Amino acid sequence: MQITNCGRGVHAREVKGLEKLKKDLPPNWYAVPNLDLTLGLGESREIDVL
Repeated sequence: MQITNCGRGVHAREVKGLEKLKKDLPPNWYAVPNLDLTLGLGESREIDVL
């Protein structure tokens, strides 16, 4: 699995999970951690892994 970070960094407690996904899933899969989603004016939500 290929991982492209789109945020400001991965939280220390999330590193182990991302490493496991990268190791266990097919190399042609992609993951995007820390993706900021805009919900509306002044509203957002962070998606841990997409």
